[in-house]
Parts: sequence; structure tokens; C-alpha cells
Amino acid sequence: MAESGGQEKTEKPTPRRLSEARRKGQIAKSMDVNTAVVLFAAVLILKFQLTVMGERMSSLCRQMWGAFPHADYTPTTLQHMVMYMGWQFTLIAGPTLAFLLVAGVLANYIQVGVLFTTEPLKPSLGKINPIAGFQRMFSRRSLIETLKAIIKMTVVGYLVYGAIATHYPDLAGAALLDRISAAMLFAKVAWEIAWRATMALLVFGLMDYFYQRWEHEKGLRMTLQEIKDEAKQSEGDPLVKGRIRRAQREASRRRMMQEVPKATVVITNPTHYAVALMYDRDTMPAPVVVAKGMDLIAQRIKQIAAENDVPLVENVPLARALHKQVEIDDIIPEDLYAAVAEILVMVQKLNKPKSLVKPL
Repeated sequence: MAESGGQEKTEKPTPRRLSEARRKGQIAKSMDVNTAVVLFAAVLILKFQLTVMGERMSSLCRQMWGAFPHADYTPTTLQHMVMYMGWQFTLIAGPTLAFLLVAGVLANYIQVGVLFTTEPLKPSLGKINPIAGFQRMFSRRSLIETLKAIIKMTVVGYLVYGAIATHYPDLAGAALLDRISAAMLFAKVAWEIAWRATMALLVFGLMDYFYQRWEHEKGLRMTLQEIKDEAKQSEGDPLVKGRIRRAQREASRRRMMQEVPKATVVITNPTHYAVALMYDRDTMPAPVVVAKGMDLIAQRIKQIAAENDVPLVENVPLARALHKQVEIDDIIPEDLYAAVAEILVMVQKLNKPKSLVKPL
């Protein structure tokens, strides 16, 4: 669908867009998965626990009916009886209900994970707008949901019909069976129907989950301009960032130039490189580079050094090595100790504070 700006939403949503949608409660989730998982759990429980639950309920009913002719019924005894039956029913059906609750929570957790948001609960005029509601009723999504429901009903109905048709001869003669045999037959057919319907709903649930994920991502797609705007918001405008970097470089250069007058010596080649070294035998283990630069910066370092009587020594290979290997405020490497020490000794022998020593 074309946007007002002439661009189409063809780009996948960024992590930030997905995170914002999740914070608002906009997530890919299939209710069919929850329904299918809970139904599957219920079928398993009934398969393996129905007999036990039936026996316990039957025992409870016999106990209550057995006490019925002999009980002294008063409001108090009736209250105790109702509370007792409620408690016993809770003990019988409680584990099953708890298991179904856990199954529902687990199905939701697998799809969504841990999420708590109040955004969907906030009042919105759009939710009660009759025009918007009418549009949602006849939207593409509503049509797809209706089509999915029809397909599910058709498939599940066909599977139920198949199970009944398979056992139709037995069901037709159920009236001739005793109660236990008839009950076992109906239980067998009911189990087969429930199992087929549950498997079908699980398959539909998985298919619907992947469809919901695709639909969710499609709804969050972005235009190229939206991605650029988000990048500007997240990382800053490139023009602003460029100005900030230039300002930072200028500030760093000014701090570096302020250290040149304190330097012990400036090592240069004739035009391209200049490296200012500081060394105090009492406080430093080795000379430290306090400023360095090339071309115009190198000329500026030499100019400041000359104005502050800092000796200038031309040594092309040493200047290049220092500029390449050593960062500002770092000590020189051991392999350059000898060359630098020779220059420092030479500087100490100079009688004048400002000197230009010819290349070594």
C-alpha cells in the first residue's frame, strides 16, 4: 500500500519498532493455540483421570445420599453439608482445573513470553467509534478470520462425522447392550472424536500462529524514510554528529597545543611530522608523547615550540616512528629508548633554551 509520501512499507520493522509495539501490547498471538493446548490437556486428563474422578464423585454422592434419611437438617447442618460437598468437589476437580490453568498459561508464555502492559486498557475514542467499528467488521482481517472459522468448523465436523460413521453399526446396537458395555462404547467414541478434533485444532493453531506472526510483522513494516528518521532519533542527526566530532577534535587539539610549551623536546622531519616529548627523570619512567601531528598541525606544534624555547630536533625516521606507534599521553616503546635518549642527552648539552639541532 502506498504511503502519502510516495513510499511503500517494504522494509522489515526495526528492533526499536518491535519493542515499542510490544510495550503497547501489540504482539503476535494466536488464540487458537491457547484453545488447542487447553483442549489437549483436558483430553489427556479425561483419558487418564476420568475413571478415578468418576469413582470419587460416585463415592461422594453415595455418602451424601446414604446420610440423607438419617440427618437432622437445620440451617447449620445444611450449611456444613454444602461446605463439605464444595470442599470435596474442589479436591476432586481442583487438580484438573489447575492443570488446565497451567496449560493455558504455558501456551500463552510460549507465544508471548513475560509481558505486562496497561496500554491496551487505556481509554481510546477509536475503540468506541462506530465508523471505525463498522470498518473493522468488514475489513480484510475480519474476512480472513471468518474464513478461518468456516474452514475449522468444516474440517472438525468432517472428522467428527468420520468417527461416528466408523462406529455407526456399534452405536446403532447400543440399545441392546448392558449399561456398562454401552457406557464403554460411548466413552470410546467420545475419546476418538475428542482426539481427532484436538489434533486438528493443534494443527490449525500452529498454522494460525505463524500467520499471526507474518501479519504482525507486515503491519509494522516501515518505509525507508521511517527507518532514516528512526536512525536520526536513535543515533542523532549525522550533520549534528559531524559537528560534535569536529568540536571534540578541536577541543582535543587545543588541549594538545597547551601541552607543547611544557615539552622537553620536539622531534620533527623537515615538514610533515612533529612529535613533542616530555621527560622528567624524577617522576617519569620514560618520555611521554604530549603532542603530535602532521602537516599544518605539525607546523603549528613547531611554531608554539619555537615561541616557548622548546628545542626542535630533526630526525626523520624517529619522528615517523613516534607518530605512528605512540598515542598522545603514552610513553614511548622500549625499542625507541636509545634513539630518544641520545636526543635528550644532546638537548641537555645545549646552552641556549631555544635551539635548532641539525639532523643526526
